[in-house]
Amino acid sequence: MADERTLAEELGFAPDAKLLIINADDSGLCHSANMATLRALEMGAITTTTAMPPCPWFPEMAAIAAANPELDVGLHLTVNCEWRRYRWAPIAGARVVPSLVGPEGFFWASEEETVAYGTVEDVKTEIRAQIERALALGMKPTHIDNHMGPLHYRLDFFEAMVEIGHEYGLPARVPFYHEVAAAHDMPCIQSFGMYYSPEGGKSAKCELYEAHLANLAPGVHEIAVHLADDTDEWRELCYVAIDDHPWEDRIFDYEYVTSPSTRQRLHDLGIQLLGYRALQELWQRRLAAK
Repeated sequence: MADERTLAEELGFAPDAKLLIINADDSGLCHSANMATLRALEMGAITTTTAMPPCPWFPEMAAIAAANPELDVGLHLTVNCEWRRYRWAPIAGARVVPSLVGPEGFFWASEEETVAYGTVEDVKTEIRAQIERALALGMKPTHIDNHMGPLHYRLDFFEAMVEIGHEYGLPARVPFYHEVAAAHDMPCIQSFGMYYSPEGGKSAKCELYEAHLANLAPGVHEIAVHLADDTDEWRELCYVAIDDHPWEDRIFDYEYVTSPSTRQRLHDLGIQLLGYRALQELWQRRLAAK
């Protein structure tokens, strides 16, 4: 007989539990992002992070994860590079995955270009290369997701990500295409939220976060934030690398998730925090029971 329990029940919670994964995307991007993310993880203000394997500061985040295996650290699979003067390229090499690079030899700048020009064969090669880099650096990732979303915008790309995740035992962020995850018995979130800085700045973004939390239904949900310390490195990176990226946005995200008032808000709403390691371990139990 099929297991008819809810995902929350499989994870050991009440059937009507509200469970929230708070993931910090983009660790590995720079030192300031790594330090803010590490501090938030240690505080329990976030439950997990995903690091970007092609980025220059990924080795630092990988070393942190290897030295602190209790931390819930996954991989932010990255197949485009939207930053104007801060560029990264495929780990597999531009000549090996030519459909993923633009004329300068770096990843395409936009997810639209990646979707339009990329081949699924090159995507598979690069995903494996990124996972293998993490393993070579001593990481034991808990899950995978995708920077900027191009792996979600084509079904064959998404299927490739989930299939390779299965190969390495890494559950994927699955905001839709749940049937793809189901084919692998992979547990998946019920909803996903992410917010960039709106008109109105901090107060407007705070309202978005507060409304999101207030509207969570029973089930397993995920929200992504982006963290950085207010440093010269971070401000200069935003200034030279991208014209419209407000440096304050990631500082606010850090302030919001680490605020005692946010922790109290979660408590008042009956929201319990969860990491991806719990989904990874549940998936292992499901597969072992087959």
